Amino acid sequence: MSTSTGQPGAATAPDQTDGGSLGTPLKLRHSHSRGFSAGFVIKLILMALINAFGLFGILSAWAAGSWGILVFLVIAVIVADLVYFLPTKRLLPGKYLYPGLIFLLVFQIFVVLYTAGTAFTNYGDGHNSTKESAIGQLTRTYEQRVPGGQEYSVAVLSQDGDLALAAIQDDQVLVGTPDQPLAPVDDARISDGAIEEVPGYDILDFNQVTAASEEVMNLRVPTTGEAADGAAHRRRPHRLCIQPVSRL
Repeated sequence: MSTSTGQPGAATAPDQTDGGSLGTPLKLRHSHSRGFSAGFVIKLILMALINAFGLFGILSAWAAGSWGILVFLVIAVIVADLVYFLPTKRLLPGKYLYPGLIFLLVFQIFVVLYTAGTAFTNYGDGHNSTKESAIGQLTRTYEQRVPGGQEYSVAVLSQDGDLALAAIQDDQVLVGTPDQPLAPVDDARISDGAIEEVPGYDILDFNQVTAASEEVMNLRVPTTGEAADGAAHRRRPHRLCIQPVSRL
């Protein structure tokens, strides 16, 4: 208890404290989300990068048809913007928890669910594409020459950038493409056992064949309309041959 020795009716001075007098207004500190301070600018730049990365992921998921990933990215970006830009104290814990929650969902929960889904589905080379594509890949990969199969000298042709093979059989020129089996061509010209001219096609010389060696090596032309009858293709690095092949 304090006593005053002043005269009756005299005003007493207010008590002094470390924070100033009782009548001094307090200086409030505003959140950086409400002004263009240095912290707000840094946060704005970081959130711009996150939104740009999220938009890139959304467009990529849209192009790939991954609708689940697309929905997740849209929700994650929207929630991130709300958490870091809404000026409310109720979302303050979320600013610290949200990044860890996203990493938990992506690197833990999603991995476990994806692994479980893969374990209980018929996942394999024959199921990650169409049936026709899988059969075509297998027949191109697992092929072997038929014992006693004949070899013929051939020429590599080009038509509008697409390659074809031409072979001579019984003084007649046969031309085929990867989509069309070997078939006789009229008005083709042969000179000294070599094909000189094929109507509608350009005959590639040695330099052109060498420049397109990878495409020529992968070129497969069916000998008939049936895949089981085999295909013609380049067999040796410096010689073009045609051979029937059997497919497994």
